[in-house]
Amino acid sequence: MPAIGIALTLIGYLFLTFETYRLYEKKTKLLNEIEELETIKSRQTSDLKVKDTIITIQDKIIAQSSDSATVKKGILLNQKIKDPTESHFIKVDKKDTNTDQAQKFEADGFHYLLEKDVDNAISAFRKSENSHNGFHQVYEIAVYLNKNKSQLLDANSEFWKEAYRKIATDYSWRMPEDVKQKLTAASH
Repeated sequence: MPAIGIALTLIGYLFLTFETYRLYEKKTKLLNEIEELETIKSRQTSDLKVKDTIITIQDKIIAQSSDSATVKKGILLNQKIKDPTESHFIKVDKKDTNTDQAQKFEADGFHYLLEKDVDNAISAFRKSENSHNGFHQVYEIAVYLNKNKSQLLDANSEFWKEAYRKIATDYSWRMPEDVKQKLTAASH
């Protein structure tokens, strides 16, 4: 009987030793990951500081400019720098998606589209996609409009009819029915 107790004690001791070693290895791995994340954080912080410095210098130059066109372009440039969702698509984690925002921006996009305001339409569709990746076909619409932007800058361009037809037929998945009808009517 005492031999069984001693054997079980040794087995327990070996098990605890093994678990301690395994936990130590896990701790070491986590500490290395934390160190790596700190390095990344530090690098990104440095990048942001450089960007802020550039923006500050740029703002000073723009503010001192007497050319109104330069000032206007500077203001637009600053807006794009400060809000990357205006000019770029971003990946959104599923837990961070915002369907309400995506619907709002999609509705704004269709409003601007029907008003023949291509810049604001592209921006709204991008914001919709950046609120909820894969929402309806806002990504495809934004890409199509951006690709054909030069032909759509003039509100009187005949290409608007082609754009409305293309969007109503090729990019209409889950599009509100009233919007689809308006696009179809505008394409004739």
